[in-house]
Amino acid sequence: MKNSQKYFRGGIATVSMITLTASVFAAIMGWLGFGSANVVIQPQTSSSPEPQISSTYTIPVPTSPTGLNTANRIASTSPKGNVISSCQEITRPGNYTLNGDITDPITSNTSHACLNIHNTNNVYLSCAGHTVNSVDPVNITNVNNFSINSCNFKSPQNNSGQPFAIKIANSTYGEILNNTINVKVSVSDSSFMNVHNNSFSDYWKQIYTTNSKINNNKFALNINEDALPQALIESRLGSNNQFTGNNIDGGSDAVWSNPVGADSSIFIADENADLVKSNTMQDTFNCGVETLGVFSNATIDSNTIKKTGYGGICAFYYNSWIPNVVSNNVIDS
Repeated sequence: MKNSQKYFRGGIATVSMITLTASVFAAIMGWLGFGSANVVIQPQTSSSPEPQISSTYTIPVPTSPTGLNTANRIASTSPKGNVISSCQEITRPGNYTLNGDITDPITSNTSHACLNIHNTNNVYLSCAGHTVNSVDPVNITNVNNFSINSCNFKSPQNNSGQPFAIKIANSTYGEILNNTINVKVSVSDSSFMNVHNNSFSDYWKQIYTTNSKINNNKFALNINEDALPQALIESRLGSNNQFTGNNIDGGSDAVWSNPVGADSSIFIADENADLVKSNTMQDTFNCGVETLGVFSNATIDSNTIKKTGYGGICAFYYNSWIPNVVSNNVIDS
């Protein structure tokens, strides 16, 4: 094995509050970082022997290791939550909504993030269809339980030399859904990412990431933004990841001697117990699925691979397959 793998699994316990005074309840919620709460405690009478709390907070708890519990999201401090109209840091739990497009005036500092979400939990960002145009549209670091929904992410520096414009690190239970993502995405040391129903024009790369699902997304490489990526989905040094139901177009003319566009559709290196299933892959100058290093206990099933420059499922360098299942794939290269 090349490197020791890192695993991080986290959860949030359910918090129950019974028969509290308004001051005690507000103090506890403030200590937990949820802001002020509207708490009404009815006076105690003979007909109501115990105080009744009529407004409470619910803290979401992941119901299973497969994704988020989206049924009970954290209550915001106002009916509309927190409104965002410019670049900012987000370090407190809550619902956040863009009320318009954001164009970041900083166009050259690649360490700058327009929306910098870090060291918190239970953050739910909706762009409501608006655009964040920034060198680094969003960074997420040390966050447990979050979602990014209905955003259009762009960068003024999209090109083959551009660093990753969206970065997720040391985070768990994240949901990325219904976004248009026109920048590179990097995920590291994270787990239980649920990425679905997005449209990508550049690639997703994850490392030391486990128990994540990349499902039902559209990847269509814009070769004017990135002429030669390794793959549209790349995963290294993780385990129990799923790549299913994606439609992947590498933007190549599928000629091995003309390396323009994506090398492969899905590239996996040194991973265990992954699932690659029911994807449609086309227009790469090398392969549909390519593996590197130790690739073990994986299943590659029911994929359609067409128009590749070299082959459908490939393993060229330093490979060790321990036992894997390859079945029901249709390859027309």
